[in-house]
Amino acid sequence: MNVHITIAIAVACVLIAAPQSPPPKTASGPVTAMLGNYICGRDRICEINEQNVILRSIQIPRMERVFALARIDDDRIAAAGGIVGKSGDVAIIDLKQWSVVSQPPAPLFKDAAVSIVYKKNAKTVGRLAAASSDKTALLFNNIALNNFESDKINWDSGVRLEGHTGPVLTIDMNDAFVATGSHDRTIRVWNGATGALERTLTNHGGAVNAAVFSDDGTKLISGSDDGTVRVWDPANGRMIRIIRDLGGKIISLTIVPNAWSGAASAHALTGASDGTVNEIDLDEGVFYRKRVQFTGEWPYLVVPNLSVMGACNVGTDRGLYRVIPGH
Repeated sequence: MNVHITIAIAVACVLIAAPQSPPPKTASGPVTAMLGNYICGRDRICEINEQNVILRSIQIPRMERVFALARIDDDRIAAAGGIVGKSGDVAIIDLKQWSVVSQPPAPLFKDAAVSIVYKKNAKTVGRLAAASSDKTALLFNNIALNNFESDKINWDSGVRLEGHTGPVLTIDMNDAFVATGSHDRTIRVWNGATGALERTLTNHGGAVNAAVFSDDGTKLISGSDDGTVRVWDPANGRMIRIIRDLGGKIISLTIVPNAWSGAASAHALTGASDGTVNEIDLDEGVFYRKRVQFTGEWPYLVVPNLSVMGACNVGTDRGLYRVIPGH
C-alpha cells in the first residue's frame, strides 16, 4: 500500500467535523480498511460514492476478513486477508470486471495476511509483498502489469521473509529494500531483490504497527505502541530522529504529498490510540498540527488521491470517516 500557522491556531481551527454524508458502512460489518472509494468490511470489498452509498460489493474467496488493500493501477487493486488463526490470502481484483482475476490456488500463510503493498519498478514490471500474523511475509518480484490473469502468475515464486518472533503487522518497500514491522518490537530490512535480511532495527519499545518509506526511498518512518515515530536511514540502519507525544500508541502512519501539506519539508499523518490524527514534520522531527479527533476510536489513515486525505475508525460498528483538507 503504497504513498506527503502556529500550533495554537492549528489546534483551534482544523479539527474536522463529521461529514454531511453518512459515514461509510460495508455490507458485512465495520470498516477494516479503505483505499479511495473502496472499503473493506469483514469478508468483502465495497465501492462507495461521494455520499458514502454502497454501489456494489464483492466477496473474496477464503477471506473471512479483508484487512488491507493496495492499488496496482487504475483498473486493479490487491487485497490481503484470510481466516484469523488459520490461513492468510491475497487476491487481485479487476475493478472494471468487478471480479477476482487472480488468487493463489491455496492460502499463502498460516494466519491472516494483514498488510499488502505493490510498487512498480519499471514501465511494465512490479513487485507485490504481503505480511501475515503467522510471523512471515512474502515478496513477489518481476510481476508484469499485463499478466495478472490467474494462469500467468506463478504464486509459488514468492520469497518468504522469515525471522520475526511475533506477528508481522506492516510491510512496505522501495527500489532497494523491503521493510517489515512486527509485534516483536523490531523492524527488519530485507534485500528487495533476494529477500535476504540486511539488518534489524531494535530501538522501539513496543509493537511496530506501521513502517513506510519516504517518497524518495531514502528514509524509513515507523510508528509503534511505544508512542513514538522514528525516522531511519534504511541503507545503514541509523536512527535519524524520534518524534514523541502524539497521543498514545501509533496505530497508523502515512506520508503525505507536499502538494497536500503545502510545506517544503516532508510531512506525515499519524493515527494514535487516543483517536487523534496529527500532522508531523519528518525533516524537523516535530509535531506540526492536530488534524482530527475521533472519540474513543483508533484512526486508520486513507489516501484516496494526491489531493485528498482521510481517516476512518477501524474495528467498530460506527464506521466514521472524515476528510482531512490540505493546506
